[in-house]
Amino acid sequence: MRRENFLKLEPSAAAGMAGTVAGWNRQALQAIRAAQPAPLTAARSLAILHTCMYNAWAAYDGAARQTAHGVTVRLPCAERSAASKACTMSHAAWFVLGKRFPAQQALFDRSEEHTSELQSRETISYAVFC
Repeated sequence: MRRENFLKLEPSAAAGMAGTVAGWNRQALQAIRAAQPAPLTAARSLAILHTCMYNAWAAYDGAARQTAHGVTVRLPCAERSAASKACTMSHAAWFVLGKRFPAQQALFDRSEEHTSELQSRETISYAVFC
């Protein structure tokens, strides 16, 4: 199996997706600092967050293997734009963090605003596999 870093696959989209991952990781760390969960719970939250974002991204890649068992979902090539990938990864992160840290949902909702902006520009298919 050929392994590639998703940031190297599409140079034009790398900055947007890296910003998505880094931005949501910062949100998660901020939520962990505020909630002060046990170390294992904090680590689990980060693992779930990054796994869900990866699975959301993997639906847009022809070779990526999703971590969820069952049928592998691949979106049509016409729907595989950089904006769709970033938006789907962002939605996955928003969903996971909202479930893991419900007391901070308002903070995550404010972070989701850039996703709404992208949605108004084009049709985006969500493929969130957590």
